[in-house]
Amino acid sequence: VVYQALAAGVPVITTAEAGSVVRDRVEGRIVPARDPEALADAIAELLDDRSLRNGYASAARERVLDYTWDRYGERLLSALQTAGQTCGNPSRQTSPPAPLLSSTIVIPSRNRLDELAVTCRRLATLDPAPEEIVICLDACTDGSLEMMRREFPQYRLVVQANQLGSVATRDIAFRQVTTDVIISLDDDSYPLQPQLLLGVSQAFRDHPEAAVIAFTEVRTEETPLTDGLSSESVGRFVATYSGCGAAIRRSVYGSPAHYSPLLWHTFEESDFSVQCYAAGYGVWFEPSIRI
Repeated sequence: VVYQALAAGVPVITTAEAGSVVRDRVEGRIVPARDPEALADAIAELLDDRSLRNGYASAARERVLDYTWDRYGERLLSALQTAGQTCGNPSRQTSPPAPLLSSTIVIPSRNRLDELAVTCRRLATLDPAPEEIVICLDACTDGSLEMMRREFPQYRLVVQANQLGSVATRDIAFRQVTTDVIISLDDDSYPLQPQLLLGVSQAFRDHPEAAVIAFTEVRTEETPLTDGLSSESVGRFVATYSGCGAAIRRSVYGSPAHYSPLLWHTFEESDFSVQCYAAGYGVWFEPSIRI
């Protein structure tokens, strides 16, 4: 029944004991078993908040795509192949996985409460999770600050009293990051793969000369936003990238390259790319990472 509800885009309220794939505050709510008051509160919350219902519904339809017969077959085949390789040779030694690069996700937002809420719910599905998620509110007046404090208290907020523009807002947040990687997203862009950080770490290790890893952008109908930069394209060094979906090597940001606040809301990516190439770095387009 739960899978059918998810496929129909229905938010689900259930308990941990049900063992379902529903994640709390992503596709619905997980409430304590035998607690009618918690159940009533969860139902009332959904009835009173259309934006919350719509966000859960959208996430539910995407969540169930991981549990089709085709996906089940792929996982089963992969498990059998792995078991066959290791069981056939008990003495086979495997190399330990390379350590994951630490990451911080940075998102600027200006009066886009509904879009920001959907994106934040999707970020909660990342596995592994980043060290920190920073939401930069650029003089928001639509209740975004209250929504973030209420629904996502685990995210760090950078609040601007006066509007600075997205470029200056990103620059302020980027300079505060201390992890290996800065992942730049918009308030209406989110990763389509829970293993985003694994892909980013691997891409930077495969291309040590890259200052930026550019992601594939897709619309809801799965069509590429940028001609020639789709998930079927070949990975390569490119002239520039989009700030709504990219990873930046933190050791490069600030020196030798940075965003100029004078650009306000656009062209910062092209300017940053030129600075990177001038310093001997590059921008690598990685088709396997999709947002």
